[in-house]
Amino acid sequence: MIQSTTQITKTTMSRLRRREEQAFYLFILPWILGFLLLTLGPMLISLYTSFTNWDGITAPRWNNFANYQIMFTMDDQFIHSAIVTGKYVLFAVPTSLIFALLLAALLCRNLPGSAFFQGLYYFPSIVSGVAVFMVWNYMFDPITGVINHLLSILGIQGPLWLASPDWSLPALVLMNLFFCGGQMLIFVAGIKQIPQEYYEAASIDGASGWVNFRKITVPMLIPMIIYNLITSIISTVQVFAQSFIMTGGGPAKSTYFMVYYLYETAFKFTDFGYASAMAWVIMVIILLFSLLVLKRNRDNS
Repeated sequence: MIQSTTQITKTTMSRLRRREEQAFYLFILPWILGFLLLTLGPMLISLYTSFTNWDGITAPRWNNFANYQIMFTMDDQFIHSAIVTGKYVLFAVPTSLIFALLLAALLCRNLPGSAFFQGLYYFPSIVSGVAVFMVWNYMFDPITGVINHLLSILGIQGPLWLASPDWSLPALVLMNLFFCGGQMLIFVAGIKQIPQEYYEAASIDGASGWVNFRKITVPMLIPMIIYNLITSIISTVQVFAQSFIMTGGGPAKSTYFMVYYLYETAFKFTDFGYASAMAWVIMVIILLFSLLVLKRNRDNS
């Protein structure tokens, strides 16, 4: 009798387990189909077309590594766009990380209205990028813009900003600070998880606020810093909308980023094979930077 009950229990558990497995695969089926049809499939097609000449209409013609060879040896536009993108990454990534970290440290001091300002500063990160870029385009106007008007009140002659080859890229770097609300919230969450006993022990030893920030806050936020650094590199290497909407890649191609060049190659010159090759080069660049950051973090830990 006991053995029969045990067998019935095992059979019932086996049926429940099978039903759970079926429900599991049923629920993840939409994601699997979406990944195969909308992500993996286009990636494999893009990888194939990167080794072809293809205008999007006629059949692709296989050309081996010709696209990659031209890109690195003969295409001055690609080299120029890579240099412009590198400059943007070099300045936009550290400034946004530092600004987000300092802002998070200020908003975690339990001052009146800190929660309101956290939400206020995060809001631009979730609103429509096109609308925000158009507003910033107006603010950077050298004649009627708000920024130059405020500078004139201080007795400072404002630059031409987006109308100047020397100031267009710094203007986009400055605007990028406006969109680091997501990084700021991650830092806020990390700071709130740091045990207060560390700060109390440091205050007993006579440590100042800056020492606490440098010796306690920053080391405890290393995982968040690495995460924000990698995601920031990914987003800045792929920068496109700012240039497309605000500057058109100019003036004098001072904001002609790699993805902007990729866009023009594909949809203006209809060279989808060459554009696919550029897309894979950009992906490899992002992957190498991310692996480098992770390796440096692992070596220092």
